[in-house]
Parts: sequence; C-alpha cells; structure tokens
Amino acid sequence: MSEIPPPFDWSTRLQYNWYSVEGVEKLRCTVAPSLLYDPDPFQLKCTARVLNGQDVLCVSATGSGKSALIYLASIARKGTITLVVCPTNFLESDLVHPNPST
Repeated sequence: MSEIPPPFDWSTRLQYNWYSVEGVEKLRCTVAPSLLYDPDPFQLKCTARVLNGQDVLCVSATGSGKSALIYLASIARKGTITLVVCPTNFLESDLVHPNPST
C-alpha cells in the first residue's frame, strides 16, 4: 500500500524566488523531464510568478500555451494537488452569447 505524503508546508512556498534568473532556470530544469517540448520564456516567467504567489494576467493568442502555466506550476510543486476548473463548450458559448430572453 502506498503512503500518503505529508501535507504541503505553505509557509515555505515564498522562501525561494522563482522569478530570479536562477529560479526560472531551475523551473525549466525541473519541468523539462515531464514535457515533450521546451517551454516558451513567457510560460516559464509567468509560472515563476505563480509559484511566487503573485497574481498573473497572461494575454496571448489562442493555442499559444497559456494553459501550460497551470500545469508547469503543478509539475514544479510535486506533492501538491492542483484543481483546474474548465467550463464546458456550452458554458463558454453561453458566456460569450448570453440568452437575450433571460
């Protein structure tokens, strides 16, 4: 039977500056074995900000890899649980084109 890992210690999450030059390089080296591609610099820098506990607003073209920011942070923080909530296609279209009769 596998062991349940101890809870993540959130008090240590900001003791490392992921956004420094060394931090971004460490992030790249940490996630590289789990990926089939090399992350773009914007993905690494935005993910570093997320790991530092900062809010990130990333505006980029469709298909450019914005979703990777969530997954790269998850890969870098082994032993944590990441919950990603994505709306269904119907909900997305409803948000863009609300029903005028309601």
